Amino acid sequence: MLMNFFWAFVTGGLICVLGQILFDVFKLTPAHTMSFLVVLGAIAGGLGLYQPFIEFAGAGATVPICSLVTLYFRSTARIKNKRSCRYHYRDL
Repeated sequence: MLMNFFWAFVTGGLICVLGQILFDVFKLTPAHTMSFLVVLGAIAGGLGLYQPFIEFAGAGATVPICSLVTLYFRSTARIKNKRSCRYHYRDL
């Protein structure tokens, strides 16, 4: 259990370090940095890399902003699995 806390702390900290590097080195604004992290999370989620990262890091991967798109994608995929596209367009 302590290792879970450790890895959540380390991975969350590394994501924060990435954001700080974007601020300091590349002189990005907070809005640009947040957008970059969201897009990076979207790409990782689309490639199927973010879910294993969440399983490894726990809260260290789900609390930062880059998990936002992954949460949206999972809920959308769940809704899509419940209803087919043909069902929606049949009633139009």
